[in-house]
Amino acid sequence: VPTQINKAQHPTVLGDAGGSQLWLELNAVPDYTRDMAENAESLGETVLIYTDGACSGNPGKGGWGAIVYLPPGDVYELGGAKFKTTNNQMELTATIEALESLDAEDMTIWLYTDSTYVIRGITQWIWGWKKNGWKNSEGKPVSNQIEWKQLEAQVTQLKKQGCKIDWRYVRGHMGFAGNERVDEIAVAMTHRKPIDLYDGQLLNYDVAIRDIPENH
Repeated sequence: VPTQINKAQHPTVLGDAGGSQLWLELNAVPDYTRDMAENAESLGETVLIYTDGACSGNPGKGGWGAIVYLPPGDVYELGGAKFKTTNNQMELTATIEALESLDAEDMTIWLYTDSTYVIRGITQWIWGWKKNGWKNSEGKPVSNQIEWKQLEAQVTQLKKQGCKIDWRYVRGHMGFAGNERVDEIAVAMTHRKPIDLYDGQLLNYDVAIRDIPENH
């Protein structure tokens, strides 16, 4: 199934960190609380992205969704599906597609995801994987290498363009509007259900994406 997008020219296996260590890391992730007024005010000229992936069966059919806010006031949604995939692949794909849709220079990007796999992979684990020839701590090939290499390439390109990406964790299903909306898109894509993807002004967008979690 080709990627469904809404912008012209733009398509829970957590084993790579190793067993009990990863379990401890995941449970050590702090929860985020609302501080909506402060965060909305501090957003300024920042690009705001929400991403999520979903999968029915793991592996199974999957989908992904993303919201991209471009200052001073444009918003577009992205989404796509794949017949045989995993939840982690869809989480990665949502992130890759959202970043690839940008034509940005010298911008700060806040990217919100409920996937610690994505955040820790791109900010921590990837350096060890590359040093070890794309092997994990157990000496086994890193899962989802194609997606990780695509994500690294896109992050590297954006950095060359003077962009800074701030990777931010948001706990899923806690009522944060942006996260709930990308989950809705990802689930609809997974089950091949029709869903309208928005492309327009923030003023007319009914998802309160600027009501964002406080970053700890």
